Amino acid sequence: AKSFGFKGDVQVLKSVLDQLNLKIDLLHPDSSTEDLVTLLISKDYTAENLHIVLGCETVQFSYILKMLKKYFIDLSAVGIERSKCVYSRNNELMTGNNLHGKHPKGVKKQEEIDKIIGQLR
Repeated sequence: AKSFGFKGDVQVLKSVLDQLNLKIDLLHPDSSTEDLVTLLISKDYTAENLHIVLGCETVQFSYILKMLKKYFIDLSAVGIERSKCVYSRNNELMTGNNLHGKHPKGVKKQEEIDKIIGQLR
């Protein structure tokens, strides 16, 4: 299955993404957290025809993915790439390479990100 396998409450996930969007401009204004939720909870993310453009730095998105991982069965950079739905601020398709290993010691607004994602518990 081409699913990220979300294991939690979809409303809480949406709330977390909305808050991240407000705090760190997670998404470009033309993209919606609804689309991101749709992608993350989809039964087949390769079938979704979404165009989700990030507003935050790739490093921040990569960190958010890493922090969200424990709430999913199979959330990965490779899955994000395979979905062909997520684009960087420069409107370039996100690839596993863009997202892998980009965790400098300090991610901008890391504390806020951790606090918000902590609500998923």
